[in-house]
Formats: sequence, structure tokens, C-alpha cells
Amino acid sequence: MSKDQASLDAQNRVIELFQKDPKAALSTVQVSARLGDGLYCTVKEADHELAMDLPPVVGGENAAPGPGVFARAALAGCILQVLKLTAIRKGIDLGEIELSLEVDFDDAVMFGLGQNQSPILRSRITISTDVDLPQPDLEALVFESLEMDPYFLAWRNQQEVKVDVKRN
Repeated sequence: MSKDQASLDAQNRVIELFQKDPKAALSTVQVSARLGDGLYCTVKEADHELAMDLPPVVGGENAAPGPGVFARAALAGCILQVLKLTAIRKGIDLGEIELSLEVDFDDAVMFGLGQNQSPILRSRITISTDVDLPQPDLEALVFESLEMDPYFLAWRNQQEVKVDVKRN
């Protein structure tokens, strides 16, 4: 069985489950992070652990990628994976897909300076593939997948965020 067929079978099982029980689609993920001396931070989710640091210009040691690297990687990877999942369900072989992400920042926001409410001012995403589809069909496929992409939607749309502050 091909990887695409295995993905299609798995997707169909999940879709069937969610259609029968919409509440099964709701979940909560817990992430924990720890920061000690300096700006080096470890982050754990389930069996995965990541490390983050900041560059020396703000007091870090650049011993690991910064948080923004992971945020942008999550966005880029999720876009490509959801696009591929969508294409597989439609019986389209996209072949190799590439994505380029450019993000313009106002880093002053991190220090409470300037007039911008978000450090991310604008993002540009370019998706390339050599699939033999007419351009309008390819664009429709991409935009359909973006409307289902969790990290693209989180990046693009505002959401409710609740913050609790506690003492240890």
C-alpha cells in the first residue's frame, strides 16, 4: 500500500468518526515550558521536547532556535501537510511541494515600543509544485486547504486567549 493510500484510509476513518461524533474532534493539548537562568527554554509536549533560546543581541546565547523559528516552521509545515491531505482526498498527486514564507516584523513591540499591536506586520506565502493542473484548479485546491489549516487559521485569525497568573 502506498503512503498516499494509507493516508487516505486514515483520513477516511477520522472523517467517519467525526461525522458520527462531532465531539470527538474536540481536544486539548498541554504544553509545559521551563526557563531558568538566562533565556534558554525547554518545552515539552507528550513525548517531544524542544529547546529555544534567543540571540545575544537581547541577552540569549543562541544555543537553540528562537520561538519564532518554531512558530514559522509550524505554519509552513502545516500548510504543506494539509494541502497534501486535501489533494490525496481529491485523488490529486501533487508530487513535491515547496513553500516559501516571508514575514515582516516590528521587533519594537516585544519591548512595548511603537504603535503596532502585533510584531507580525504581514506574511507572504509562496507555494510551488510541478503538478499538471490548470492554474485556477491549483489555486482553488490551495485556498480550499488553507481554509481548513489549523495553523494558517490561527496565524491569520484572532482567537480567544485566557491567561492565568499563579505563584509557585
